[in-house]
Amino acid sequence: MVRYYKKAIAVINVTILLSTLNCKQDLKKEKDNSFTPLMMNTTASGPTGGSSSGGISVDPAMFQLALDDARIQAGTKSISAAIVLGDGKELTAVSNEEGDPDAVTSDMNFSVASVTKMFIAACVIKLVEEKKLSFDDTLQKLLYDPNIPDTKHKLNSSFSSKIAPLIRVKDLLHHTTGIDDFLGDQYYVDIAYNVYDKWTPVEILGYVTSPNYTYDSDNPENNLFAYSNTDYILLGMIIENVSNKKVFSVVSDYFLKPLKMNSTYMVGVDPYWGLTSIPDPKAIGFEYYDETVGGWVKTSTIVDVDAFALYTSTWTSGNMRSTAIEMARWAKYYYHYQFDKGYLNNDALKSCFIISQYLSKKKYGYGIEYFKHYNGYEFWGHTGTIAGFRSLVFYLPKKDISIALLFNEHRPDRWEVFDLMLKYIDANL
Repeated sequence: MVRYYKKAIAVINVTILLSTLNCKQDLKKEKDNSFTPLMMNTTASGPTGGSSSGGISVDPAMFQLALDDARIQAGTKSISAAIVLGDGKELTAVSNEEGDPDAVTSDMNFSVASVTKMFIAACVIKLVEEKKLSFDDTLQKLLYDPNIPDTKHKLNSSFSSKIAPLIRVKDLLHHTTGIDDFLGDQYYVDIAYNVYDKWTPVEILGYVTSPNYTYDSDNPENNLFAYSNTDYILLGMIIENVSNKKVFSVVSDYFLKPLKMNSTYMVGVDPYWGLTSIPDPKAIGFEYYDETVGGWVKTSTIVDVDAFALYTSTWTSGNMRSTAIEMARWAKYYYHYQFDKGYLNNDALKSCFIISQYLSKKKYGYGIEYFKHYNGYEFWGHTGTIAGFRSLVFYLPKKDISIALLFNEHRPDRWEVFDLMLKYIDANL
């Protein structure tokens, strides 16, 4: 009876809880080979210690006040924030509702959702640099095999009408495939009823329906941007096929270990099948339960506490967790890596539909989002949304500053928080 009740509650709330899972967008409105990681500065100065950048005095108390003000104005529950300055100094702060028994701390890891895509794209680029892969390799070459039934990492021709075989690796990275996003109505229903399931990549692809548009293999550069989490599930399969390793091992070997990202994990993969196996300290996700009376409810009351189905199904499209400071460091690292390799140019990036009043332009390419703020600031990184969590992780070249904002709920407007924090950066850093 209890299990049935939990399922009923999950189905009732699934539209509210999961409708923005992993930043799914209404995209039908839009149209030298060596690799030397930049070692990250791991000495953080917290909200009680000052630092300086370019001769400007940095007051951690002002950072804290700005974050508190942004949280209150946006009506969000808690925020963990970090800034990495141009000289390598770091600021961290958290803002919580007064008396919150589940208050977050700066060392807690949060689900960062689609920020995962930055790491997956980075692994693909690394494999290309090692000549184990090409941006022009097709799914026909890498995944399709008509002589075998579907396996964890191979597809037969039954998928070809939904996932065009001539789609290239580059198209997957840029979201220019036209492939349907698996996060559809049937997915939401099934994940609510089967919260304890461990999904395989091919099971995930089973939720893909007809394409958003017919992929043009003769002129692939003319294909339009259409954000699809499915693209990065396919990239995860390709990474495992090419490397003969589990994707978490690839991410760890290429980036997490060299960059000393000891608080960054993938959930829904060995050895971290569920949230309870993630090392502490970890933030708890929440939903805003009652719009009239107000109040927060733990996401685990709707989705199982270990969220097996949620994290195994989002896999390489959005199953990572990390801290704000490690994400701020990563945003700066990944921008400079892409810039130095020549990936961040206008030809490589595809224009996207603008989804916020605070933005005037958006582009996407190689797993990185480019935004232009209405005040003229440009920033690069990624956003993320998953049940109970949201994230904004960006680098601002003009200021040589990176910022990460991690939230343990996903309903109020995160862009309002970013807008207010950008004003703080503009005035003080």
